[in-house]
Amino acid sequence: MPKSPPRHGAPWTRQDFATIRKLVREGTPARKIAKTLRRTLASLYMKASIEGISLAAPKQRVSKRPSPVTRKPKKSTD
Repeated sequence: MPKSPPRHGAPWTRQDFATIRKLVREGTPARKIAKTLRRTLASLYMKASIEGISLAAPKQRVSKRPSPVTRKPKKSTD
């Protein structure tokens, strides 16, 4: 029979959820988050889903500023 994870059956704490949110914001993969919390990957996904925490990496913000290079209109050769 497989060995139980070290925190099998241990209650989730507020600190666990804070750690999950922090690591997700930093772009840490779910497998590493689970290892940090000493939980299984399946339990991490399940609890994150129940608590409404997305384990997807945050999208990078794209600057909406125009590029510094401006192009001059082409002259027509009519």
